[in-house]
Amino acid sequence: MIETKFQWIDALTTLCPLIGRLNLKAGKDIVYAERVHGILVSHNTDAYNLSNSDAHNQLVARAVEALSGKVDDSGLRHMLGELTSRTKTYGSFCELAAYDRLTRAGLTPTPQITMTAAEVLNSNGSVLDGNLMLGNKIVFFDIKAFGFHAHKIKILNDRLNAEFPGKSVLVEGAWDVSIELLQDLLEHSGFTQLVADLKGGNVVTRGPLSIRTQDRRPVTVSIHEANPKELAQQNRTYPLRFAGQYTRGGPFLLLFVIHPWFSQGELHQNFGGFVDTFARELARLVFLGFRHDATPLEGMPTSDAVKLLSAIAFLNVWPEEMGKEKRPSCRVYLNPIAVHTLERSDFASIEAVLGDDILIERIQ
Repeated sequence: MIETKFQWIDALTTLCPLIGRLNLKAGKDIVYAERVHGILVSHNTDAYNLSNSDAHNQLVARAVEALSGKVDDSGLRHMLGELTSRTKTYGSFCELAAYDRLTRAGLTPTPQITMTAAEVLNSNGSVLDGNLMLGNKIVFFDIKAFGFHAHKIKILNDRLNAEFPGKSVLVEGAWDVSIELLQDLLEHSGFTQLVADLKGGNVVTRGPLSIRTQDRRPVTVSIHEANPKELAQQNRTYPLRFAGQYTRGGPFLLLFVIHPWFSQGELHQNFGGFVDTFARELARLVFLGFRHDATPLEGMPTSDAVKLLSAIAFLNVWPEEMGKEKRPSCRVYLNPIAVHTLERSDFASIEAVLGDDILIERIQ
C-alpha cells in the first residue's frame, strides 16, 4: 500500500526507470494517508487513489516515456513534482493523461511551447501545453482539468466535515452552480462565514445549494439535482478564463480532461446523455453566446476573442485497463465563427485510430 510521496516515486521508477534520475526524493517526504487508531485518514485523496492504482501508474509511466526527449529533465521534474505534491496532483495528472491519450491516438504532440505576447492574447506571453499536426495545420492546445463543480463540492464537503466533528455535513439542492460561487465558498472569508452560518442553524443556502448538518448515522441519504443545460449556462464564461492563451495566428484547441475520480458521475457516466448535452451546450454558449459582447477581454472585445477559440474538446482519460467506458470518450466541438477554422477532415487520422470513440461536431 502506497501512503507517501517517496513510495509513489519508487513505484513509478519501477515502471519507468528514467524517473529515478530526476531526483524527485529531494526534500521532505509527504504523507498522503496514515492510520490513526486503526482508521485510514487521508491527507491527499487524489494522490492516494492514483498511486495505489496500477493502471494509473502505468498511464503516468507511458506519458513520461512519450515526453522523454521532448521535455528536458527540469520540465519532467516539474510535472512529476506537482503530480506527487500535496495540492497539485489533480491538474498535473490530467495533463499527463492528456499527453498519453494524444500519443496513443497516433499524434505526436510537441509539449511546452513558449509563446510571446504577439502570438497569444496574454500581454505577457504564455507557455502553452503544446502543439500538434491535424491534417496540414499546426494546432496549439492547452490542457485543463475539468471536474470543476463536483470536485470542488467534494472538497468543500470534506472541509466542512472537518469543522463539525461528530456530525455529517450534506451539500444538497441543485448542483448547477458556477465555478465562481464554489470558489467563493472555498476562499477564507466565504468558508468562514459558511461555517458560522451552519453553527447558527442546521440548513444554509448558497445560490441553489442547500447545506445542512446532522448527527452522524450508520446510513445517510443525500440528494442533489443536476441539469446539464443549466450547468452549462452557469459556467458559460469558464472557457473564457483561459483567453490569454488563445493564439492569434493559428488554430487553438482548449482540451478539457474528464476523470470520474475528479468529475464524479454526471460528467463521466453520460447517464441519460448528460455529458453529451452539457458539452454541446457549453460549446454552443461559448462560441455563439458572446457574438455581440463588447466587454474587454485580454485587450479586445469578448466577441473577437471567442473567434480565436477554434475548438473545445472533452477527453475522458479513464484507463482502458480498468474497463471500457461508454463511447465516445472524446468529444470535439468546432467553432463555426472561428478565425482559424478546424474541419472534421483535419481529424481524419484520429478518427481512423479511435473510430466511434471520438465525436466531432460543428456547432450550429
